[in-house]
Amino acid sequence: MAYFNAQDSQHNLDHLTISKILKEKNKWLAVSENEITSSTFRYKKVKFSLLDQAIKLWVEQVVNNRLFLTEAIIKEKAAYFFKALSLPDNEIKFSNGWIRQFKKCNSL
Repeated sequence: MAYFNAQDSQHNLDHLTISKILKEKNKWLAVSENEITSSTFRYKKVKFSLLDQAIKLWVEQVVNNRLFLTEAIIKEKAAYFFKALSLPDNEIKFSNGWIRQFKKCNSL
């Protein structure tokens, strides 16, 4: 585990992750190098698509105008849009995991 963590500092493997991979080793060994990744992995649909579109559009405008943008600013604006759209308060938390996934999906 320490070997893999030293090779790639972005991904921190733990025992649980390794155990899951080993339990499903036949599945992973069966994946062809020619397969399209999107058909191999699960796609989770966005829960609030209107919110997602609003944040994406706002981020695009900020980036195009070369304005300063941080994760905290994105979270704050997302919470603002969430409230403006009158979405249920207990349905979403703008956590670090949320911002990480948002950035990944939007190539930020």
